[in-house]
Amino acid sequence: MLGDGRGRGDAAGRNGAAYAMAEGATVAPRLSDSTCQAIQYPAESQERGEAGTVSLRLRVADDGHVVAATVTASSGFPALDEAASRAARRCRFVPGLREGRPVFSTVTWSVTFRDPVPRRR
Repeated sequence: MLGDGRGRGDAAGRNGAAYAMAEGATVAPRLSDSTCQAIQYPAESQERGEAGTVSLRLRVADDGHVVAATVTASSGFPALDEAASRAARRCRFVPGLREGRPVFSTVTWSVTFRDPVPRRR
């Protein structure tokens, strides 16, 4: 599940206070946990020991679909950035609300990839 800090054991979505900073809504969108899939840690990145945090800006539609995922701070590794963006676009949210109606909104979100195998360098 994405966004609950667990991910696939080797990559974790973090949502924390990001929802409080939603733009375009008076009630921020929230992750619908049942729709997110585990983040796939790219095998090549894992083999090379690549790790890091990707920060994203997500544009959430009034139906809860992520319509855009923009990297705002790179992990330093393009494969990890793309894996985080791809995973975020598969997520669904309970849409943000303004005056009781669903609206498009923007939230920030980050994904941390940690290499689960200590390596000698």
